[in-house]
Amino acid sequence: MTTTHEGRTVRQEVAARVRAQAADSQISVRALAAKVGMDYSAMLRRTRAQVDFTASEVVTVADALGVDASALMPSRRSQDKAVAS
Repeated sequence: MTTTHEGRTVRQEVAARVRAQAADSQISVRALAAKVGMDYSAMLRRTRAQVDFTASEVVTVADALGVDASALMPSRRSQDKAVAS
């Protein structure tokens, strides 16, 4: 499994970034789930890094949070650093 330079998996990094962006936007996980049309328990599993976000879910969540989808994804460079370590 690929990890980021912080030692987290990509799943964990995406979940952390979604949680952080939601907090910055002052939107709860429950409200975010409703906004994107996802069941709350499904969103909770994703934001707890128990389940991967799909690519389309990342785009939908990013739109709902008013950010570019790339803001929710670890950079390729950070993944490359982790692999090289």
